[in-house]
Order: sequence, then structure tokens, then C-alpha cells
Amino acid sequence: KAASHANLTRPDHTALSIDGAGQLYWNGERIDRAQLAPRMAAAAKIEPQPELHLSADQTTQYQALAEVLAAAGKAGLTRIGFVSDPRDK
Repeated sequence: KAASHANLTRPDHTALSIDGAGQLYWNGERIDRAQLAPRMAAAAKIEPQPELHLSADQTTQYQALAEVLAAAGKAGLTRIGFVSDPRDK
């Protein structure tokens, strides 16, 4: 029997981490705040748009997360997910 299945292209993801000191890491690479907006804008233009996987240290200030989320929205990133580690308790 022959069967036809649609090929679904899944977008890659970009990992953005914030440590307790507010330092940013883009796919593991340490970046400064000035680099964040251009990188997000470039990611937003990719088709299909990659998912932004956001993770933060337990001691990260809410303000740092809010600024990153605002920058993502301004850049046009629409696929954002929070990543947690169940070992962090």
C-alpha cells in the first residue's frame, strides 16, 4: 500500500537564557543587551519563524524577563516558550 503524508517543516528554536546577574546567553553564547534586539529582529524574519525558548535562573529578577519579553514582541517574535528544569527546586 502506498500512503502520502504531508511533510511538516518544523522551525528550529533559539535558546535565550538569563542568569541571576541578568546576563544574556543566545544559544549558549554570552551577549550584551545591545546585541539582543538585532538578533531577535533577524530571527523574526526567518521562515518558518523559530521558537524562542526562554529560560531563567531562579534568582533572575522579573524586570529582566519583562524586558526580554518586550524586546521579543517589538521584534515580531510570536513563538515564545518558557523552559524549566524539573531538577531546579
